[in-house]
Amino acid sequence: MTRAEVEAIALALPAAQNVIQWPLYGVWSMKRSLTILTFLVVLPSGAALAGDDCAVPLADWQPRSAVVRLAEENGWVVRRIKIDDGCYEIKGTDREGRRIEVTVDQGTLQVIEIEYKDGDDRRSREGREHKHD
Repeated sequence: MTRAEVEAIALALPAAQNVIQWPLYGVWSMKRSLTILTFLVVLPSGAALAGDDCAVPLADWQPRSAVVRLAEENGWVVRRIKIDDGCYEIKGTDREGRRIEVTVDQGTLQVIEIEYKDGDDRRSREGREHKHD
């Protein structure tokens, strides 16, 4: 938290406390006011941090052909490749014919998650060693 944010909270606190106390006839404590103000400041910043799963600059992305090669090396039949939350997402089937969705980091081509459409979600280390030019 920056100094300006702290000063803004300190300046806003008496005003917020007056607004909060009025309907409660003075039963609101300074500690509760500080707690609420802290949540109001911290929660929006937490939502901003929950952004994209993959944050690689576009210039560092691996081409789709490398994603197709990764899928072939793992025995996956690709039905569709798309971008989801900043990551490559491969939809297709695995060697056993199960429908899968594979989330792949677009810079390193590391497999982040394999989701089996039969409901069996697994974290996979497969593909983490695969790096393509």
